[in-house]
Amino acid sequence: MSQFRITEKFTSINGEGVRAGQLAVFI
Repeated sequence: MSQFRITEKFTSINGEGVRAGQLAVFI
Protein backbone atom coordinates (compact mmCIF):
# COMPACT_ATOMS: atom_id res chain seq x y z
CA MET A 1 0.00 0.00 0.00
CA SER A 2 2.88 2.38 0.77
CA GLN A 3 4.24 1.84 -2.75
CA PHE A 4 0.92 2.96 -4.24
CA ARG A 5 1.05 6.16 -2.19
CA ILE A 6 4.59 6.86 -3.41
CA THR A 7 3.46 6.38 -7.02
CA GLU A 8 0.54 8.73 -6.47
CA LYS A 9 2.92 11.43 -5.21
CA PHE A 10 5.23 10.86 -8.18
CA THR A 11 2.30 11.15 -10.61
CA SER A 12 1.27 14.38 -8.90
CA ILE A 13 4.75 15.80 -9.51
CA ASN A 14 4.54 14.64 -13.13
CA GLY A 15 1.17 16.33 -13.50
CA GLU A 16 -0.31 13.42 -15.44
CA GLY A 17 -3.00 12.64 -12.88
CA VAL A 18 -4.97 9.41 -12.74
CA ARG A 19 -3.50 8.19 -16.05
CA ALA A 20 0.06 8.14 -14.71
CA GLY A 21 -1.18 6.58 -11.46
CA GLN A 22 -2.87 3.74 -13.36
CA LEU A 23 0.24 3.17 -15.45
CA ALA A 24 2.42 3.01 -12.36
CA VAL A 25 0.01 0.50 -10.81
CA PHE A 26 0.18 -1.65 -13.95
CA ILE A 27 3.96 -1.62 -13.91
